Amino acid sequence: MNDIAPKERRFSSIIWAAASSSWITRLPCMAELVAEAVLRLHSEGIVHKRLSPDTIFVNNEGTPNVDLTVLKTDNEPVTNTYTQNGKTTYLVNENSFQLRLHADQAVTSELLVNNAEVGTPGGSDDSQQQTGGQVDQMLQNIWKRLIEQEQDVEFITSAELTANQESRVKIRDRAVLRIPAQPLQGRVGLGVGAVRSPQKYEYGGLKVIGDIYEFKFDPPTTLQKPAELMVRFNLEELPDPNRAAIYWYNEQMKRWEYVGVRLDLITGTITAQLPHFSKFALLYNADLPLFADMHNRWSQDQVYRLASIGAVNGVQSGNALAFGPERAITRQEFAKISVGIASAASVAATGELSADFADRDEVAAWAKPYLAAAINHRWLGGTERDGQLHLDPSVPITRAEAIAIIGRMLEGKSIGESRGASLSFSDEADIPDWAKPYVDKLVKLGVINGYPDGTLHPDAEISREEAAAIISHMLDVR
Repeated sequence: MNDIAPKERRFSSIIWAAASSSWITRLPCMAELVAEAVLRLHSEGIVHKRLSPDTIFVNNEGTPNVDLTVLKTDNEPVTNTYTQNGKTTYLVNENSFQLRLHADQAVTSELLVNNAEVGTPGGSDDSQQQTGGQVDQMLQNIWKRLIEQEQDVEFITSAELTANQESRVKIRDRAVLRIPAQPLQGRVGLGVGAVRSPQKYEYGGLKVIGDIYEFKFDPPTTLQKPAELMVRFNLEELPDPNRAAIYWYNEQMKRWEYVGVRLDLITGTITAQLPHFSKFALLYNADLPLFADMHNRWSQDQVYRLASIGAVNGVQSGNALAFGPERAITRQEFAKISVGIASAASVAATGELSADFADRDEVAAWAKPYLAAAINHRWLGGTERDGQLHLDPSVPITRAEAIAIIGRMLEGKSIGESRGASLSFSDEADIPDWAKPYVDKLVKLGVINGYPDGTLHPDAEISREEAAAIISHMLDVR
């Protein structure tokens, strides 16, 4: 991808439809553009535009609310339309020029002539140069209103994404949003805003570094490849850089959740992949527990996400705090983390464990309300052995058992909203019958995908970091 956006030459005309159906035109001086493009407005309503050596005809029939048809462009007909709030934009030959008509009594047409060869190939001193599609005023106003629908958010900028082309959007002087090249369905606009009063979102040990950014797609779009947000910082803003990361604001829960961090002290930047679009910011979290055994592990972001919302705390190991990522997680530990996140209200209202469970006295005091809530919700039912029900609270939970609990928690989630695809595991014969529907559901929802070798290992004990990853993914689809 060229980091330099093609230079853009622009001219416009304002057209009024008079009662006699004749056209009154007002054109700016175009002397410098004659060699590249000529725009003619004919009395019969034909707009003829020539871009040597190709000729393109656009027929608008002299009225503002008609379909535009491209008769010829590179010997192939092309028509592209985009409608928002009753106003239609027509895109013709996207790689050469754009002709936009505003469907109103006063029809505004704007011709954008792009020369892809203009500009300095090979980059620029300004690595933050915006390379998203240029946006005309009409669409920018639409995306501005979309952003400003959010309370206390001001519009910053917008961009139009092009299918299979990387976009970089500079956000003031502090951040850059990169969207990898990928397929897109039609034209996609991106609006970017910033919260006017970021201090209102600070609590506890959380401090916003810079802005809180709001991102919105129009139309709503799910990216196949996640976007990346890079934010600059000054070292004096971060007493301990290890406690800084990109967070997103969960509007439903009214809390910040850790997203990720790729720290570069040389450039003074922190970068993270965004799982979706909403409110994001670089935060310094003075209260974030730092686990000595989680540095550069594959599950680091998922574990710290749970730590950022108080779901995991780690254990003291000598002078350091440890998470124990490879240790098997017990049934009561798994219940405490998953149920605590999914149903905090019911945990607080839950009473003692039922006398139906023979080993209820073996459950740790801190785990009893979580296990009781899981039983009340029918997420967990215990194991029958010797004619009695057992919770086996200190026994490591298997992957199949963990998948079944998460699957029951997502019982109301429609497969139609799935993000993943059906997978066949090489060891699917080992999956217990009672777990199979939940395995299929979680795969389709994108919560699990098995191991790189195509196995699931349903009977194996699940590690603490694997459990953290599944629970974190569950949060994304609830």
